[in-house]
Amino acid sequence: MNIKSEINADFLDEAENQIFDILLTQRLAYNDRWANNPLFLKITPLLRKFGLAASLLGVLLCIFSIVVSVHWQLCSAGPFVFILFFILFGIIFYLLPKFDEKIKVAIRNIAFRSCGRLAKKCVVKGRKEAPYIAEYDIKGGCIMYYREKGGKLKFAWMRKLKGVAIQSDSATLIFRKWTSIGPTIIILHNDRESVKNALSQQSIACKLFSEL
Repeated sequence: MNIKSEINADFLDEAENQIFDILLTQRLAYNDRWANNPLFLKITPLLRKFGLAASLLGVLLCIFSIVVSVHWQLCSAGPFVFILFFILFGIIFYLLPKFDEKIKVAIRNIAFRSCGRLAKKCVVKGRKEAPYIAEYDIKGGCIMYYREKGGKLKFAWMRKLKGVAIQSDSATLIFRKWTSIGPTIIILHNDRESVKNALSQQSIACKLFSEL
């Protein structure tokens, strides 16, 4: 099945925003799955307790070394530097729950920035070529992509079709599975339904981004 789409700067602006929205939704869902994983929820308090215990043990060992007059060759300041280190280490573990929300915000901000960079990267080649006509040939379990400009058709790439697709009005992103955070193929289009029908014929399940 052959699909053609007119690509210009305005279209790419819209497509980039939609790609960003899809990528961000996938990334935040991935982060939430990790944060709410039962094993992670059980391990985190245990690691905090272990850190507190290790810090206390370190301080006690340093004090013991002072009492028995152990000669320290690793540091000219003696065990006092290590006592300070273990105390600071313990304070960090003790206050860790208070920083939980800040850590979540920081992780979310990282997701926004990384997804923004990836969305820009997805259309960077298109911006260099625009305006042009994007042509996709979908058949035989593969997709071939061409750019037509000035009456000349230029081959861009070919990929095997495998996975699932999330669609917006201007872009379809194909992932290995619904929980993936990085797309393997990006299709720019004016007619979403035509792309959906073509992918369905290749056994690629599609979902609308608005329905996620």
